[in-house]
Amino acid sequence: WLASQNDWFYSSILDLSLNGDVQRVLLRDMQRHPFKQQIMHLDFQRVTAGQALRTAVPLHFINQDTSPAGKAADVVVTHELNEVVVECLPKDLPEFLEIDLANLALGDVIHLSEVKLPAGVEIPELKLGKEHDVAVVVAKHGRVEIADEEESTDTEAGDVPATNVGKDEE
Repeated sequence: WLASQNDWFYSSILDLSLNGDVQRVLLRDMQRHPFKQQIMHLDFQRVTAGQALRTAVPLHFINQDTSPAGKAADVVVTHELNEVVVECLPKDLPEFLEIDLANLALGDVIHLSEVKLPAGVEIPELKLGKEHDVAVVVAKHGRVEIADEEESTDTEAGDVPATNVGKDEE
């Protein structure tokens, strides 16, 4: 149960022993009890050493707090994705992909194509064309900017004409 609480559990090759025979597998699905700390069902996929596999790998974001965008009070850094599907041989499967946000500033966008991949790992989504190169991280203003007083369309209390609402006219 405790291992299932960590990211690495979902993107690691596991050794599963069945009747004394050890199989290398990848976890595909897990069903948990709604309120008990109990795993109800697990689905595994057998892994072959020389055959490429596709699976989701978590994204870890580092240095956000020390980046120019992370230090600014009026900038919101949005993580658009928390995981990405990769294709690789089992020996090359990373536990996670790290995205360094140290140089992230206001207005910056980090796209899927900018994620640094280990050797032998590809993102199949990028093979489908530029329209699939989605944003992973976006740094934008988080507050509405206050307009100048001259451009303000608000009227002051003295500028509002009086009306005869509720009075009978004779």
